[in-house]
Amino acid sequence: MTAVAAQSQEPVKITVAGKITDPAFHKCVTAVKYLQEQHPETVSSECLAFFETQWEEYIKRTANKLKGVFYHHAGNHLILLNDEEYVGNSEQFATYILHRFAYMDNSMNVVYERLAANQFKKMINTSKTRKYAKLDITFNNMTNTVYFELFNDIAPRTVANFLGLCNGHTRSDGEKLGYVGTEVHRVVNGMFLQMGRITPSKAPELGCSVYGGAFEDESFHIKHTEIGLLGMCKRNGSGHSNESQFYVTMGAPLTFLDNKNVIFGRVIQGMRCLKLIEKLDTLNEKPAESVKIVGAGPYSVQ
Repeated sequence: MTAVAAQSQEPVKITVAGKITDPAFHKCVTAVKYLQEQHPETVSSECLAFFETQWEEYIKRTANKLKGVFYHHAGNHLILLNDEEYVGNSEQFATYILHRFAYMDNSMNVVYERLAANQFKKMINTSKTRKYAKLDITFNNMTNTVYFELFNDIAPRTVANFLGLCNGHTRSDGEKLGYVGTEVHRVVNGMFLQMGRITPSKAPELGCSVYGGAFEDESFHIKHTEIGLLGMCKRNGSGHSNESQFYVTMGAPLTFLDNKNVIFGRVIQGMRCLKLIEKLDTLNEKPAESVKIVGAGPYSVQ
């Protein structure tokens, strides 16, 4: 990469946003950080890295805000100037910084492919406040995986219950309960998918949580403001009645659930799978065909 003195001294804020797994996003971030280092008086920056689902939400919000030429945007990253001037993707950004800063990056693509992979792995494996999980879901003779970020810093007992049931929990009577084998049993189009209903073969009074029964609502801090949020279902809407059932928001906002249901995570990858489930034919909000969880557990990147 090379650069010379800026041709213009007019201050500029450069925003780079994109999926953390996108190599072109990291190439743009590298360029911006270098330019800010070389021109601290005129260049400031904002770099926003997103998981897949959160990137989709960000791009929708930005499109609604900026409109116009933005409707033709393509790619998993975006560059803006001064929060509102649309530049485009990495190719258009390369042209801009070449003309203004005489900056050019001739690094091979594999450099940024490795950087993207390493940054994603680092975020997943080294987080001190968040945990990660995955569910394998089968329908239409195909299996897809949905990945979740779990808010262990906000609702640790709720997260522990979810992970315990992903792994399989042995109750005091010796019966092992878990999410594997359960179904997506309720689809409310444009609102949520509900799943995780565990039916013990004996002693239902022992409950379906890792705590031996219903447990408390930990936090209503996270509101139902976006799709892909992971929340706990209630027994007949009663407070402090969390057990095994959970839902994923497919529409937003869902204000009627705020301060009633605990949000304890979010989808970070695999939202397309859930959207396909949402489109399935239903009878009384139950999918007409079986949609089954066939695998569950914690998630890490090797």
